[in-house]
Amino acid sequence: MTTVVGGETYALCTVEETEALGRALGRALKAHGAPLVIGLAGPLGAGKTQFARGVIGGVDPSRARDVASPTYAVVHSHETVPCVHHLDLYRLEGDEDLESVGFWELLDDVVVVEWPDRIAAVAELVDIACTLSGQGDAVRTLAIAALTARGHAVVEKLSAT
Repeated sequence: MTTVVGGETYALCTVEETEALGRALGRALKAHGAPLVIGLAGPLGAGKTQFARGVIGGVDPSRARDVASPTYAVVHSHETVPCVHHLDLYRLEGDEDLESVGFWELLDDVVVVEWPDRIAAVAELVDIACTLSGQGDAVRTLAIAALTARGHAVVEKLSAT
């Protein structure tokens, strides 16, 4: 059973607000460091990649423009401090697929995972769960929940900003 040890819900009206909240989380995790797994859940078009762009931009603003959806590549690694790996599990089906993309070797760093619930072994590793709802022009909500003590330390810093 997963225990939520801290969290917040935010209303986001624009892509810019989504990225700004991601940047705030990125700055908070930069102060904490690695390892950390952030799970991004929500329907197609909810803003998961925009939020990831913000997180990576919060860690290193010069890298934000390099962030694109890793849907086809599966993994994009960003040489930031700490190093951030951005994954999209939408097309993966199980542990063999994780092995093929080198997932287990990434866990010493920060890992931002879109669609973490597609593979149970990944969902179990999530320190911070970010769930987006809403699509298109609708106001979106983003619930951020700390699932571990490591995640709580970062979410607490985010909440203090």
